[in-house]
Amino acid sequence: MLLLGALLVHPLIAQAAVTANVAATNDYVFRGISNSGHRPALQGGLDYTADSGVYAGTWLSNVDFNDGRQARTEVDYYAGHAGSKDAFSWDASYLSFNYPGTAKSLKYASYKYRLDFRYSLPTATVGVYYDFIRDYFGSGAAQYVEGIAIIPLPHEFNLDLRLGRQRLSNNAMLGLPDYTQRSITLQKRFGEWDARLTWQSNGLGRAECFAGQNWCGDAINLLVTRYFTLLDGK
Repeated sequence: MLLLGALLVHPLIAQAAVTANVAATNDYVFRGISNSGHRPALQGGLDYTADSGVYAGTWLSNVDFNDGRQARTEVDYYAGHAGSKDAFSWDASYLSFNYPGTAKSLKYASYKYRLDFRYSLPTATVGVYYDFIRDYFGSGAAQYVEGIAIIPLPHEFNLDLRLGRQRLSNNAMLGLPDYTQRSITLQKRFGEWDARLTWQSNGLGRAECFAGQNWCGDAINLLVTRYFTLLDGK
């Protein structure tokens, strides 16, 4: 029985890749909102990708929501399928985000569905991204849609331009209005290293940011990631 199980599992392992990554940033900023209290963050992840395009993984980062240190770590689990045909590519996935050690009454934990479509043009890659969060920090459903343009630059740099709109079902409860998110990223890959310098803004003042927090507004952050291949699937 053990031999039969090994024979069945071996083809799946042989046709899959397993990678890991570790990253550091001066500020964990997500859609113009600091999730680390404007402090540095260490991040990391582990990913499994099959030849069929099916993938699964986990990712974590330190966080600080000014909540008496209840939430210290964000842990995400996700699975999905990515594929391409000619110049068109897609990625559909499910993601669960969790904050170990926090009280359930805070309603931090939730999940979302994501869709990402891209089309490669001769001079750029354009696309649209959409996600739906079931319960955004206890305020009900949230939807986000974003336009994407990635432009190759000389010396293997990329310019990543994004414009998105965040809509919440209960703005008053969260103390956050619907907003438009803008970001400009200069990205460069150095072998197994990836560096991204990003300016992003949601146009929110402190009075509009979670009822007076200082997490919103313009932000510039540097994210440096190191990738590791644990299993190349060949």
